[in-house]
Amino acid sequence: MTNRLRRACTADGYPTVALFDAAGHELHFLYSHRGDQMVSGQPPEQVTVPAGASAYFMFNKYRCDLHEIAVARGLRLALPGSAQTVTVRLPAYPRISYCPADVPSRTIAVTAISKTVAATFARH
Repeated sequence: MTNRLRRACTADGYPTVALFDAAGHELHFLYSHRGDQMVSGQPPEQVTVPAGASAYFMFNKYRCDLHEIAVARGLRLALPGSAQTVTVRLPAYPRISYCPADVPSRTIAVTAISKTVAATFARH
């Protein structure tokens, strides 16, 4: 996420994420902030983002253990503490499949806002 303001801003927490299919229907994933094998579960820290600079978050979806019934094609995002959202179209790949199975096949791990891309990855 890039700060397009002419001044620094701060972020502290987790973004709110929602995924949608091609018809615009929300896919009812379970969102977690505990991390997983790929993304960090580190708690949030206040991040100051200078004008024109970027901050980062990452999300990762666990595999489908059964067949997929939908594919995410859109992402709605809100920054921590903000009701304003941004919606973006997702590329065809990597594929984010929605499955009828319960946890963990419908779980998406979302990281806190971070200063660097490296901080969003799980540490092993």
